[in-house]
Amino acid sequence: MLVTEVPAFRSFWYPVAFVDDLADGPLRRTVLGEHLVVWKVSDDEIGAAHDVCPHRSSALSKGWVENGCIVCPYHGWQFGQSGKAQLIPQLDPGVPIPPKAVLRSVHATVRYGVAWVALEEPVGGLPDIPEWSDPGYRHIREFDETWDVAAPRLVDNSFDPAHVAFVHRRTFGAEADANIDPPEITMTDEGLEARTELVVQNQLDVSQRANRISDPTTVRTTVSRFVAPFLRVMGITYPNGLHHILVTGICPVDDGTMRLVQWAIRNDTEDDVAAADVVAFDRAVTFEDKDLLEGTTNDYELDLVDLVHLKVDRGTIALRKIYREIVDGTWPGLATPDSEPANATT
Repeated sequence: MLVTEVPAFRSFWYPVAFVDDLADGPLRRTVLGEHLVVWKVSDDEIGAAHDVCPHRSSALSKGWVENGCIVCPYHGWQFGQSGKAQLIPQLDPGVPIPPKAVLRSVHATVRYGVAWVALEEPVGGLPDIPEWSDPGYRHIREFDETWDVAAPRLVDNSFDPAHVAFVHRRTFGAEADANIDPPEITMTDEGLEARTELVVQNQLDVSQRANRISDPTTVRTTVSRFVAPFLRVMGITYPNGLHHILVTGICPVDDGTMRLVQWAIRNDTEDDVAAADVVAFDRAVTFEDKDLLEGTTNDYELDLVDLVHLKVDRGTIALRKIYREIVDGTWPGLATPDSEPANATT
């Protein structure tokens, strides 16, 4: 499965930037091979469109924002959030703006401090994360970067608990406990949920600081939600009561490239653990995945007979079944209209 060859993927929300990064001007982002410009309209609204001016095909992302409009750097044309031209400096007063002076806008919204876009009318919606608005939890921005990895590969990795003992052996993986129980898989309307319990190492200083555990090993219980097609919400609970939630948003840039937008939500404070330590540990873990996955192929295998499977692979088998249904147009979520209004902000 190559992501650009699946039309249904055009109808989902993808994270493209932290909203704070739009404060200095528009950004260019690529989704499923299509170049977009994303800009900040107001404190709680964004605009997004194909990154080409209808006048002389210049890149709007090289322009700037004025009164909520994206300004073309070539001739100063201004386009509003709807995509319609609001000002053309070369027109005499009273002359109507040409009706074709319109951008090819895409759907855009803001949630969780992140800018999201959908190329076509979106299905499903963005996940509900109740801890985001819980005063007992804090938000920690982590990463916004591109990887030379096909988007489904990172999702697959996220629901493959058997890799932890080996890929993460330098951070928290416990090779001595590699023979783990299969995850408990529950199919959901948004995708699936996987529950695992792992014995993990806790020997790095940064790990002990980030998790507030000094023992050399510990047990972590993980409940991970897969929100189709490329979003994971992973809640990790430690014996000391720490609840560390990682929201891993994956945007398919093209068949072999993805954008990772990730943030954490935790039930502790900066006085308990410095955010820098949380990010440092998650960075070390993430780089281990990145190094491994950049050696995988872009064509994600959907045919189960092409691969060898074990009981512990329940999660990645279930993922492939969902992807097969999306490709075939039979996944029930494709028939669910999105309830997320454009430019809603929470």
